[in-house]
Order: sequence, then C-alpha cells, then structure tokens
Amino acid sequence: LPNNDWLVIPAYNNKESFGDIDILYSGNISFELLLPIFEKDTYIKNGPVISIAYNYQGQLFQVDLIRIAKEYQEFAYRYFSYNDLSNIMGRIHHSLGLKLAHDGLRYVLRNPNDNSHVIKELLITTDWNFVCDIGNFPNYFDYEFNELEDVFRYVSESKYFNKDIFLLENRNNTSRTRDRKRPTYMKFLKWIENTPNLPNFDWSNKSNIRQEVLERCLGEFPKFKEEYYAALERYHYVQKLKEKYNGTLVGEWTRLEGKELGAFIKYLSSIIEERFIETNTLDDIRLLVQKLHIDYLTKEY
Repeated sequence: LPNNDWLVIPAYNNKESFGDIDILYSGNISFELLLPIFEKDTYIKNGPVISIAYNYQGQLFQVDLIRIAKEYQEFAYRYFSYNDLSNIMGRIHHSLGLKLAHDGLRYVLRNPNDNSHVIKELLITTDWNFVCDIGNFPNYFDYEFNELEDVFRYVSESKYFNKDIFLLENRNNTSRTRDRKRPTYMKFLKWIENTPNLPNFDWSNKSNIRQEVLERCLGEFPKFKEEYYAALERYHYVQKLKEKYNGTLVGEWTRLEGKELGAFIKYLSSIIEERFIETNTLDDIRLLVQKLHIDYLTKEY
C-alpha cells in the first residue's frame, strides 16, 4: 500500500495510555483491499470509518481507519491531532462566525431574517496556518504539546478566549449533550475553572467582530468570495420566486392541507420550473397550479 496515503494521528507527547489509534487514509484504497490485513480481527464499518479490534501480542487495540479525500487529508490530520484540541479551538471560531471542520474552515451563511436557518456552508480555506491566525492562536507548528494541559493552554492563549463561550450552560442542547460525553472536554472545563488569570475577551461587540472576520476572509480568498456572493444572489433570487409561489399559496389555491399538500407540491416540483415562476404573474401561476391540480386528481383516480 502507498505510504503517503496513511497518516497516524498524533496525541500529546507524554500521553500514558491510548484508548485507540486513529489513522487517516486516502487515495484509491478500497475497503476490500484492507480486509485481508485484518482478516482475523473483529471490525465494524460505519460510513468512512472502519473500527478494528486489533490483536497485537495478545492485547487488543481499537484501530480507527478514517477515509478522507486526498485534498483534505493534510487538513484533517491537523484537525484530529492532539485529542480534542480542534474541538476546543472551534468554539472560538464559532464565536467568530466560522465553522472548523475536518475538511476545512467554513463560513456558515445564514438567513438574515432567521439566524437558525442555514442557507449554505461555504469553504473558506484548508490552510491550517490561517485557521490559527484568524483565531489569534500561538504558532501551532512551534508549540510543544507535551501534556494535556498544553492543549488547554494553547487555546487559552488566544486573545479571543473567554471561558463563558465554552461552558455547557451556554451551548445548545445538541452541543451540550455531545461534549458532556467527551472526557477531554470535561477536563478542559475543570481546568479553566481552576486556572486563574485567564484572558476574558469582551464579546459584547460580537456582530462587528464577525463582520471584520468575514471581510478579511473575503479579501484573502477569491474563490470563497465568489461563492459567497453567488450564494447570496441565489438566496435573494429564490426569495423573490417565493413571493409568487410557495406552499401557503398552493394550499390556498387548491384547499389542500398536510400530507396531501406536501405530496402535490412534490408533484409540482417536477413540472413547474423556476424560469416560469420568474417570467409569469401571480395569476398565471395560480391558473397553472389549479389546472395541474385537476390533472393530478384525475391521475389519482
């Protein structure tokens, strides 16, 4: 197997015991090709991850083989390194309006009228140096991650650090439930509780800070800028179409409700094109929908 397709995820240097070993792999290596290597071991395949109970000299180790596209492998290697480092770092990126994931730093474009509605997630970069720089973290590649405390201290040295953004009571239910199950994250919360003189960044002006971060990302990454404005344009275009064609209007025109309305709208989606909605009046669209409703009922019966 090609050596450059395999990366073993590092832990902090002085970690005493390892619950499992995580290995990233990419390229044209199929699951079937890997099977003969572990033919005597128990394994579970879950999407892109193969978890193997590997017997080494009578002792069982869990080996997680994580498949990733080649273009994201180097970034994912950094993302998964040093236990929960990136998960904790990601809380600061989240406060900046960004999302740190295994396949890149992303911008979550939200509905300006409904912050809970995500329009699209846009890739900003897979440059790990930028990830650290935009979060105002120390130089990642010169930092010594010898102990778990060094992982915690690295995050706390960001100027944006404020313990409140990490506390479980300030998280949504999904994140709170997930991180409560992470032993390292719970140790981090204990560490910040017992460590005096940590930075206490003022996040009261969060919206302006986020805008500055967005403008910097737009300025430094032309492809992200292009996709950002294209997504915005697409969003506003669709909103204009919805003024003349939406579920509420279809329900009024046909007197359908609930599942029946949903089924009919699904039927319409294969017939009524965006161009028709754009170039016709509300009355034209209503007449077509009502005609199609009659056709729909005739077909059903």
